[in-house]
Amino acid sequence: MRRELEAIHKFLSSRRQDVADNPLWRRVTDLTETGRTVGKRIEFTARDLERLRQFVLREAGVDPTLDGLPRDRATQADRTSDEKLALGGVFETMVTFTRPAGGVIPVSGNPFVPSGAFLSIPAQNLLDGCDVSETVVVVENGQTLINSSQIRWPQDMSNPIVVYKGHGSSQKPLVSWLGTLPREQVVAYFDFDPAGMMMASRYPAGACLIPKDWQAIRQNEAGNKLREFHLQSALAKQMEAANNLPAHIRNHILQNRLSLTQEYLTAKGFELTLCPIT
Repeated sequence: MRRELEAIHKFLSSRRQDVADNPLWRRVTDLTETGRTVGKRIEFTARDLERLRQFVLREAGVDPTLDGLPRDRATQADRTSDEKLALGGVFETMVTFTRPAGGVIPVSGNPFVPSGAFLSIPAQNLLDGCDVSETVVVVENGQTLINSSQIRWPQDMSNPIVVYKGHGSSQKPLVSWLGTLPREQVVAYFDFDPAGMMMASRYPAGACLIPKDWQAIRQNEAGNKLREFHLQSALAKQMEAANNLPAHIRNHILQNRLSLTQEYLTAKGFELTLCPIT
């Protein structure tokens, strides 16, 4: 139902009176008993448009001509009986930290987190000034956060503060918080491929983590996702011109068509090293 409600909201906001005929809009017209198919378009009368508006009001508790669905479930639950219509995920406003060997997390109260445990806080709390004197590593996905104690970190960075890059509304405040730290303290750890390297280069980080023996990795590496590399052709072109990343590393990834995930690097015990981002 959420997809249908989002589609109606977007359509009514556009002020148009017709949409492309597709399975989604056929479901909408069946649900609301509106619209008339003309060729490859579905046309709506003024009465139809009002019926669409009333349908969203009844199902979601919001006027689609004035506002969209809320992101958090509590707000949606206050409006209707179906809190799952909310656009956001349950934890999307949270930022999650860990330490591979356990340790203090630099947020309000300086809580200690044991090895294997995690600390999640509302993203807005990151805006409070915190004294961070250790390396902060941003990782691309939650699985890497979970496996942080299994990662072969560089020797001088054995127990960093690890934070998940987040998704949804937590990403922007996290990036803002990272931007308040000295660049040399922030390290990005993403996949070893054009997409991962470009993502790392756009963070306020002074370096990213890559396999220490990257020169020995070739296209025939067991875990190399060649198809994924080819899907990143646009990002590969961007990386080719990304002068803030070392040219010899960029060229090696491109020449060998490499796409290695963090999960693979961890599972196979690759030792990591720092790659500078200038």
